[in-house]
Formats: sequence, C-alpha cells, structure tokens
Amino acid sequence: MKLTIYHTNDIHSHFEEFSRIAACLRRQRKPQDLLLDAGDLHDFLRPEMSGTNGRIGKYLLEYLEYDAVAAGNNEGFTEPDALASIAKTGKVPVLSANIAQLDGSPVPMLKKSILLSRGPERILIIGMSPGGDSYNDFYHLSGLEAEEAGTALRRELESRAGQYDVCVLLSHLGIEEDRRLARLFPQLQVIIGGHSHTVMETPERVGGAVIHQAGGYGTYLGKLTLEIEDHKVTDFSGELIESAAFEPDPGFLQLYQEQKAEAEKNLRRPLFTLVETLWFDPVMENPLTNFIADQLYRTYSCDFACINSGIVSFGLTGTISKMKLLQASPSHLNPTHGVIRGQQLYEAVCQTLMPEHCLAPGRGPGFRGMLVGRLHVSENVKIVVRDGQPEIFVDGQPLVMERDYRVVMTDYLQRGSGYPSLATEREVVFEAGFIRDLLLRTLPGLSVDSPCFRKRYEEGNRSAS
Repeated sequence: MKLTIYHTNDIHSHFEEFSRIAACLRRQRKPQDLLLDAGDLHDFLRPEMSGTNGRIGKYLLEYLEYDAVAAGNNEGFTEPDALASIAKTGKVPVLSANIAQLDGSPVPMLKKSILLSRGPERILIIGMSPGGDSYNDFYHLSGLEAEEAGTALRRELESRAGQYDVCVLLSHLGIEEDRRLARLFPQLQVIIGGHSHTVMETPERVGGAVIHQAGGYGTYLGKLTLEIEDHKVTDFSGELIESAAFEPDPGFLQLYQEQKAEAEKNLRRPLFTLVETLWFDPVMENPLTNFIADQLYRTYSCDFACINSGIVSFGLTGTISKMKLLQASPSHLNPTHGVIRGQQLYEAVCQTLMPEHCLAPGRGPGFRGMLVGRLHVSENVKIVVRDGQPEIFVDGQPLVMERDYRVVMTDYLQRGSGYPSLATEREVVFEAGFIRDLLLRTLPGLSVDSPCFRKRYEEGNRSAS
C-alpha cells in the first residue's frame, strides 16, 4: 500500500503563504492522502487571530480538510479560553497527549490521539506539545500544564495497544526531541515534526521512524510518501514543495478576508480617549515607554522596573482601540519579576547610552519588534550622565553595585535578550497577560501631570535629589 502525507508546521499565521499552500493542496492532494499540521499554525500577533480568538485558523483548516493538527506552544500561550476555542470543531481534531488543565482535567475538545483508516491500515495519530519548566511557566498563566513528552507518549501508546497498525507522532517538540523519541519508542513509524523550523529536503530514518519537517512560515509544504506492507513502513521518499510556485487559492483568500474583516471590526471598537499624547522614539527617552515602566512598578511589588522601548512600534494618541494597542505593542512578552544585582543594572544602562546598541536588531522569543531600543526605568529611578558615565539613584539613594534588587521587567529582558547583563534565574515569577494588556488596564488613568512626562536621564552635574 502507498500512503502520502502532506504536512505543514509553524505557519505562525503567515496566511498569505498558507493561501499558496492551499492552492497546491487543492491541485495535488488525493482523497486518500493524509493532511496534517504539526503546530504553531496560530500566532496571536496577527489582528485576525486576536479579533476572532483564534477561530480563523479553525475555518481555514476546515476549508482545506486537514485530518489533524497538533497544539504547539503558540496555541497554548494564549488567553485561557483560546486553546479551547481553537479546538472547538468536529471536523479537524486538535491533538496533544501531554497538555491538560492545571487540575489534571482535559482541555475541552482537545484530543490526545485519533484513529484513521486508509485501505487495510489503521493509523494512530498522536499529538505532542513542548513541555518542561521553561514552557510550563507560561502554560500555567493560561491555566494549562504540559507533561514530559516521553511519559505522555508511553501512556497513550499503552492505552491504544492493539487498536492500530501504523503509528504517526504529530510532534511540536523540535527535531532533536523527535530523534530521541524515535530511538526510545519502536512503536513509532512516522514523525511529522515542528517547532524547530527544520528544513528537511528529504526525510530521515531514526530507529524505526521516518522523520520529516517542513521549515516554517508557510515557505514549504511537506510531502512524505510511504510504502506500507504488513503494517510496516518498508520504503519512503519525501520532498518540500515551495509555496511561492503557486498563486493563492481564491476560495481560501475569500474566507480569510471575511474572517479578517470580522476581526478588525471587533478590534477597532473605540475604548477610551487619551487626555495627552504619548510620543515614542526607539533611542530617545520617551513618555510611552516611561509610562510602561511606571505601570510595571506600580502594579507589581518591586524595587524598580525597567523596559526596553523596542517592544513598542509607535506612539499613542487620541482614541484607543484593541487594534491600536495590538499594533503598538505586538510582542508576546509577560511582566516578569526577578532579582538582579545593582552591577547588572549599571552595565545595562551603560549599554543603552550607546545609540548603536539601541538600534541593534531585537531578536528573541516572543519579541515582535525590530530594534532593541532604549532602556527605560520607573519613576523612582534617576540616571545622571557625567562625561558619558551614568550615576544611578533608586529612591534618591545611589545604586549599590553589590546589592540585590527585585526588578519587574519582561521575560525578554529576564532571559538576557537585548541587554545580556539583565539575565537572571533568581526568584523569577511570570505574570499573566502581555504588555498591551497592562496598557489596556492603565491607560485610561493617564493624566496630563503623569510622571511619565518627566525625564529619568539627565546630563551634567545636577543634584540627584
């Protein structure tokens, strides 16, 4: 028997490229072929995702008649009900054998695995999401937890024993974890992977499993063809099909535009009007990023707060909507507590005084901006720059280099992205919601005499008091 599996992974809401994949699928896919997605189809940076609470992905998957999709970390790092919203469809099962709610109960509509038949073969498809402490810190904010993949996989295989002939793992674990599981579990015959964005021009065999992954962002559609005899994969071949070779599918685009229009209508509803303009600049100290630092300081218990302006795209003025906040603050970054030494803050401030550092690319997990940007500090911090060297005062007292300070920032800075000296693993706590959620809660209280309009960086020999 010959079985063809078409597959995608890590689309990250690049729906324009996805529309080209749709055209290829509708031209080449046969009724008996499987169509699978290995996770992170969704990215809530996109207005059409936020404005529909993820439902747009569901409709597009249904249009293309996917057989199953794995829940990736971007499906899990969402508002508490978004994963359930994404999973609410009887047409395209959303799979994860290792994600559950914090009390251990299943996520509504999320399945661990499914059984499909193709010819004489019963095909078991198991979904798997990334786990471990580094992911659970963020899953927990959405009321979820991801079990270690090997433990969950062993349990699901045991519960399905005798029910299947061919086992496919639909994995959002990354290529190295896929290889590890292939060596540990001889029951696995196929692994369709994602998360590491690995471009695999040809599949590879590890242990008894054939592994294939198709890069990311809709650049490629994966195609894996298997020869199956007596319930065993005896031969295989695979390729990556470039989506750029196809014109967008008209029906897909129409559905996408309809959902996008609904999302934008929802997001553009006016919420409130600012009493003052919060202008923005990535290198200069500005009131918008000062305001964010102040609200972090006021909302969470700490000695001071800091934030890099690169997480902001533009200033805010006039009528504010959720759309404007999403566009102005697109990054998936959570308020994050941590303990750092005074020396660490001093080194970061020294870096931020160099314009070339502020203008450096701001790459990092969850970051959706372009530049690192200026480091801004909360209202209780003053920085006096003399001959290019900073003197830092916290609550009117000189910064103590050897002292530990409790700081609120974002998980971007806590990981050392942008400003490496701020990296810390000491007493780290992540808070629910993103920076734009903080703005949504606090901007209505902005007044014309807000401290965000007062400078924290000063030049010369002025008194620090």
